[in-house]
Amino acid sequence: MAKTQPNPHGTETGTALGIVAVLLWGSTVAFGRSLAAQLGPLHAAAAVYLLCGALSLAYLAWKPSRLKRALRLSPRYLILCGGLFVGYVVCFYLALGIASGSRQAIEVGVINYLWPAATVVLSVPLLGTRARWTLVPGVALALSGIVLATLPARNWNAGSFAGSLHRDWLPYLLALVAALDWALYSNLSRRWAAGGGASAVPVFMVATALVMGLLASLQPPVEVRWSARTVIELGYLGIFPTALGYAFWEVAMRRGNLLRVATASYFTPLISVVVAALYLHALPPPGLWLGCGLVIAGAWLCQLSVREEPRRQDSDVRRV
Repeated sequence: MAKTQPNPHGTETGTALGIVAVLLWGSTVAFGRSLAAQLGPLHAAAAVYLLCGALSLAYLAWKPSRLKRALRLSPRYLILCGGLFVGYVVCFYLALGIASGSRQAIEVGVINYLWPAATVVLSVPLLGTRARWTLVPGVALALSGIVLATLPARNWNAGSFAGSLHRDWLPYLLALVAALDWALYSNLSRRWAAGGGASAVPVFMVATALVMGLLASLQPPVEVRWSARTVIELGYLGIFPTALGYAFWEVAMRRGNLLRVATASYFTPLISVVVAALYLHALPPPGLWLGCGLVIAGAWLCQLSVREEPRRQDSDVRRV
């Protein structure tokens, strides 16, 4: 098969789809937390991905050649990126579901949204992008903005933060693992599957649905409350942030401008906080607007700090 190299500048369509994915993901914490409260975290995730998996199967059945082309992608991409995809979903939904309340669910979302910074940083060793020293203060500035945008100013100190970690450390740890997981997935999918027309995301969706269904079946019985709101939230999460969001992101990682999309994704936690505050009736923290400014400044500095031209060419990418 002929080999091709990923275009570091990407296409405008791929970049635009990545930004749409960011906007869709901004509603995941609000709707995911609400659905998890009604169905339980594992059952909620299983329901979302069973719906999405069914849509993915229909997509593949409609044109079977898509499945054949997807399975011809690099085995490392299919196995490792597929595993990272499933692992991210498990960690994120568990973190969101076991959070002690709406406030902690927002904090969990903030930690999960460390993945944009991690994506830019990991693009240096994994994709060979060139970074200036200003990347470090840029990331620090953006992350400081995320903290200020989600934590009340009166509680923003080392003592209260350490106390929160001591009391409810598991949701934070799962969210951190999810963030690093997705940053790895984004970079490795770019490295191992860029340039081709095939996509394995529908296959990953089906695999995730099977894993989440198995985990939910192993869980002790939980109280499930079905209502019209439950069905609407399930349909929204299964179709928009999940099916379309991940599909758009896959296109962006393979054919879009990685650094522009990753930088734009810094705004995801801010969108998430606003949507969650309105939908979950949680009062936004006082530092929200200052945090917005810091995140914008940090994102701008990060974009200026990383050059898009790679230092090396990757010979593992194949045209299918």
